[in-house]
Amino acid sequence: MIDSGDFPFTLLSFARVTSDIHTPVIRRRNATQCVVEYVIRGRGYLEIDGRSYHAETGSVYFLHLGSTHAYWPDPEAPWEKLFFVAKGPLLEELFRAYRLTDVCYIPSAAELLPFFETFLRLNSWSPCLHEHAAVIFHQFAEACFEHLYHPDERSKRCPEKIRNLKTALDRSSEDKFVLETYCREAGLSTAYAIRSFRHAYGVTPKEYLLRLRLEKAKQLLQYSALSIKEIASALDFFDQYHFSHFFRMRTGYAPTAYRESRFGAELSETPEKPSGSLKKNGKEI
Repeated sequence: MIDSGDFPFTLLSFARVTSDIHTPVIRRRNATQCVVEYVIRGRGYLEIDGRSYHAETGSVYFLHLGSTHAYWPDPEAPWEKLFFVAKGPLLEELFRAYRLTDVCYIPSAAELLPFFETFLRLNSWSPCLHEHAAVIFHQFAEACFEHLYHPDERSKRCPEKIRNLKTALDRSSEDKFVLETYCREAGLSTAYAIRSFRHAYGVTPKEYLLRLRLEKAKQLLQYSALSIKEIASALDFFDQYHFSHFFRMRTGYAPTAYRESRFGAELSETPEKPSGSLKKNGKEI
């Protein structure tokens, strides 16, 4: 990276990284720079200044200046990540201003992914690299603040028709949902709906619905006696093989392995079946 001179923000590196079961534990004492990472897929473990986290897909974590930390991938689902490394008084001031100094881990933060993707597209040879990176980081810090301290504000500002779309998706975890059909009936442009929904909620309508179905699938695997085939049909997947592939890609577990794992036992000592009727539907949206 080029020298930032007297500018108070230095972007040291940014990259996309993969890992496997052979990836070693990375340990640092009194870190001399700040690392911020986004988990694209898979999982991993964090120990930061005595606190422990199990970092899941879609989460963000901070390895702050001066921290003592260790992190490594989950061998059953090694993580893939985007990250950037930075330092400087402006970075620390923005952490203080947006109340992020003591924040180490932010789960379910898909709306923060675009900032990492933007870092990845920067020209590392640009003479204005650090100035551009500082603007992106400022926007990123503000988005983290909104996510942590005002989670409902952004959705309140979105148009009523987009809020109605979210309500329709919330009711469709077990139903067939075709966005184009919904938009036509609601008087919306599909492109506008996707763009506005992502601005308000951080993900596209399709991704939002898939996450709903993933959480419903976890509940059914943990708390019901339905077969994998029945769960796939109930959640509107094409067949059990498509569902199993989707579930493994999102969690790192095959559905049967997830059902037999420790997750169900950890959530409740007296599990109950989830409420609500189940419906059989057709193909995937």
